[in-house]
Amino acid sequence: MASRIENILTAILNDGTYTDEPQSRIEAILLAILNETAYTAEAQSRIEAILLCILNGTDLGIVPQSRVETILECIYHGEAYTGDTQSRIEELLKQISEKEPTPSTFTATFVRADGDGGGTLYTQTNVPVGTVPVYGGETPTTTKGSATDYPFKGWNPALAPITEDTTYTAVFGLAGETIDDDWSTILANPNYATDYSIGDAKAIDLGSEGMYLMKIVAIDADERADGNGKAGITWISEKLLYTIQQMNPARMGRSAPYTEGTGSIGGWDKSLMKSYLLSTIAPLVPAVVRDGIVPVKKYSRIYNTSGQSVNDVETSETLWIPSLFEVCPNNSDYSKETQGVSYSIAFPDASSRKKESTYITTDYAWWTRTAQYGTSFSTITSDGEPNYESSNARAAGIALGFCTN
Repeated sequence: MASRIENILTAILNDGTYTDEPQSRIEAILLAILNETAYTAEAQSRIEAILLCILNGTDLGIVPQSRVETILECIYHGEAYTGDTQSRIEELLKQISEKEPTPSTFTATFVRADGDGGGTLYTQTNVPVGTVPVYGGETPTTTKGSATDYPFKGWNPALAPITEDTTYTAVFGLAGETIDDDWSTILANPNYATDYSIGDAKAIDLGSEGMYLMKIVAIDADERADGNGKAGITWISEKLLYTIQQMNPARMGRSAPYTEGTGSIGGWDKSLMKSYLLSTIAPLVPAVVRDGIVPVKKYSRIYNTSGQSVNDVETSETLWIPSLFEVCPNNSDYSKETQGVSYSIAFPDASSRKKESTYITTDYAWWTRTAQYGTSFSTITSDGEPNYESSNARAAGIALGFCTN
């Protein structure tokens, strides 16, 4: 019995090093078990003396005056003690001896994500618990582009009092980004309607497709697909996605009935473009954003299998491209839709509808959801004006849209 306790105490006391931390832990557990109410300096020193005697194998030298001291004396002499208190103390001391001590310092490691060039940028060791790490390296940059185009924004997680070894990953934005809040903050913000405005922009990383600014084009405008009011924020990408995609294969059939998903038959809902956004682009959207996207009602002009146009066909959408009515509502030559939301504040004129292609880095035409003829969909030209292209053309880009909040 005595040797087991001696081994436990020796482990607690760091192989003979007598520190305040294990001392207080031993005293507290013994007194708590025995319901001691009076913990005086004299009692403390007497318990310490007995523990040291057990540890060092020296003469006890005192007359026990408390239940704690009596138990310790029995342990010291290897004598029996009635009741189960001794075994309870022994077990608790064993648990203490096997518990790893809480470290008082930690390591902060600052890195870049693989997509930004990878590697460790800086390491700060021996950071005292409860203090905020300090980055001591050069301002991080990304291999995606210049510091002007991709400015350093901070760290993920954000720097805060440290409680464990922590790795911080550099976060980069895009030039023109006006919203400092991260996406999780934006999506959880009950005051979005007053904290953010039409025209504000937030960067989104679509992985292999690149980084883009998503611009707010409407607030409390698009109707939720479930009928429970309006979606809080409507976003459309400032630039066109890197990949150029056709809307559909060419229309099949020389006469009706025509095949849905060819030409403009079946419209947006049956299009190759919609399938592409859901199957290829959606997985690239960061999970925090993807989980916050609100399905909304969208209206589009289509052509049916009989080759007849049908206006304002309603669908439920998560990722989408704009309709002609949404970005150019007053052009009767092209826009036959009459339902939905007009983003006229964000797109008041042709200049505001110009979008740069990230593929060729110049203004470029882009698709809309609006079927123009049975073989084509409406587009916005590089000059910002409405036009149309054959569905199988690869002559127009993708302006990505979604709603949140």
